[in-house]
Amino acid sequence: MREYHGMKGTRLYGIWQNMKNRCRNCHVACYKDYGGRGITFCKEWNSFLGFYDWAVANGYNDNLTLDRIDVNGNYCPSNCRFVTRRVQSRNKRNNILVGDRLLCDIAKNKKDYRFLRERIISGIPLDRPKRKLVRLITVKGQTHSLRGWARILGINSGLLHYYLEKYGVKHIEEKYGC
Repeated sequence: MREYHGMKGTRLYGIWQNMKNRCRNCHVACYKDYGGRGITFCKEWNSFLGFYDWAVANGYNDNLTLDRIDVNGNYCPSNCRFVTRRVQSRNKRNNILVGDRLLCDIAKNKKDYRFLRERIISGIPLDRPKRKLVRLITVKGQTHSLRGWARILGINSGLLHYYLEKYGVKHIEEKYGC
């Protein structure tokens, strides 16, 4: 029997539809992260009205999103809540715990987050000072940095980098007579 509730097209109806699609529709891009991992939703939420009643009783408003408390658990009343996007962004499988804090709370901005994440993945201690990598190039017994050689040769360091990557040191020796 079909439900007639007049709520199709509302934000809450969209949240319910998206939840169902993530769990059941293998053609949805994020299915692999939900239904593909075995995440389902409870039978009370097969019906939009069942989901609606729970949502209204549990603080739903248009500024909040549906969040699973245990990211590996199913969609059901005991594992779901409505929270802000900020709270939800911290409750993800790919968040990294550093000591007792999340990496996203430690980082000052997105660039810092990416830098720290790469350090953690590479096994580099977070407290090690940042160092610029200096590329040293030896040509006929003389060693200089890439920028040093660019100054000596009177060319842009980006162009020199391009030549080295494409043709190697021999090309520089031949072209500039080093």
